Amino acid sequence: MPDKMITLLRREQEKIKPIIEDLIPEYLDGDIKKVVQNFVTYLQDNNLPLKWANLNTWTAGYKRKILCFVSMGIINDERINSWRIALWLTHISKYDELIMNEGLHTLFWDNAEYCVHSSGQSGKGCNPSKACAGGDNRIIFGKEFKGIRRCSQNWILAVKDPDEKTVNGIKRLLAFEQMARNDAN
Repeated sequence: MPDKMITLLRREQEKIKPIIEDLIPEYLDGDIKKVVQNFVTYLQDNNLPLKWANLNTWTAGYKRKILCFVSMGIINDERINSWRIALWLTHISKYDELIMNEGLHTLFWDNAEYCVHSSGQSGKGCNPSKACAGGDNRIIFGKEFKGIRRCSQNWILAVKDPDEKTVNGIKRLLAFEQMARNDAN
């Protein structure tokens, strides 16, 4: 999509603040559409309504802090049959043992985002004008990663086009985070 069209679409959405359910059929199809619809229903059923935040991006909050982002249909200003979930797990250290015990650590391993400017990594991630150029070396649940995007150190887990099994793992992570936030207050 040309930049001008993206700008116009963003302005239109800023005015109307569309709900995600209205745009899913317009931007997604097939299995991806079904998985997104099921995830949105899960969020609603668990009192985590999505609110419009930016162009084809919505957030769900819990305890007055962002819990997750959902974006769809446009990635890097291109219209595609794709979606993404990003989790903001601010209390992850309180349930990291549960993550390991349930085998959910592989979600982090399988979706680690590399800095595209680190040597030897064919990554998906940052751009040269961001502070993450070069990436960080980190150990995530006992596994060493070289060249991870620096913003990932905040424990944002971003997953592109998760299948139903992956979404079920994400739901567990959201439940753990909610419990930890409840305990913190």
